[in-house]
Amino acid sequence: MPDLVDRLAHQVASRIRELGLDEPNRRIVGTLLEMAYLGTLRSEEGRFVKGSLTFANPNRPNVHPPIVRADYPAFTKFQSPEILTVQTLVKLARAIDRWSASIAVYATRRYEIVAWGVVDQLVQQSVRLHRESNEGFSNPGLLTVTMDGIGDISAYHGDLFLGGLKAQALVTRENDAFKSEMVGIGAVRKGDRARS
Repeated sequence: MPDLVDRLAHQVASRIRELGLDEPNRRIVGTLLEMAYLGTLRSEEGRFVKGSLTFANPNRPNVHPPIVRADYPAFTKFQSPEILTVQTLVKLARAIDRWSASIAVYATRRYEIVAWGVVDQLVQQSVRLHRESNEGFSNPGLLTVTMDGIGDISAYHGDLFLGGLKAQALVTRENDAFKSEMVGIGAVRKGDRARS
């Protein structure tokens, strides 16, 4: 599986460069993805871990902040940053509700990943990603890595899917099932049968 994580890291880092972003670099992307992947293989309190990591500079976490709104995602700093290990990630992910928040992380000059805070107010993004609404704000970080299930991780910039691992396979694009011709044709055929 390390080969798949490495291939995903290459894919995500390339997409980040295409977007014109300088960070995170390929090495940091690889470390974040590997930690997230290994985290999904662990359990805490008898449950497998789900959660997300948001890569953002603690000195300037909101690169393009909107006019202040009460429901806009906000960063809350920890008292002191914590070096992120798989074990620390598992503990934090169990403590932070993934539907509404994410662990804020950044890299030190020594390429260590540190957890420096929490991004909250992410409910609107979660609702939108599950197609329950078209409104709301995206995660303001540069990169978000989600841990969706055992060995199941995805990487996003805002709402843009950058790549993921699903069922031990590298996924490079998301399919929009609701706009798929197969779903549309099936719905029409089902409707025709109901009329007969």
